[in-house]
Amino acid sequence: MRRADFVFSTSYESNPAKVREILSNIFLTHPLVLQDKEIFIKLSKLNSSSLDFTVRVWVKKENYRDVTFDLPEIVKNKFDEEKIEIPYNKLDIYQRN
Repeated sequence: MRRADFVFSTSYESNPAKVREILSNIFLTHPLVLQDKEIFIKLSKLNSSSLDFTVRVWVKKENYRDVTFDLPEIVKNKFDEEKIEIPYNKLDIYQRN
């Protein structure tokens, strides 16, 4: 077995409980995630422009690469569907007259 770790960032407007529920549903239904091991999902960091959620799951060694490449895309698509914003760096410029 091998542990796969992920960090997913959302905007501060996101409801943490809803984000955890979405992530939980995704990881609990993925066929390559070992369901007999703990799935860890927590809000782990309040960044300057994002809420960061850490997800840790266990997979068979031979499935590690597939899981680590599949799940970010699945999460991105589900966040889009659920209107969960993934923040990106923004710069506000103010002009003085």
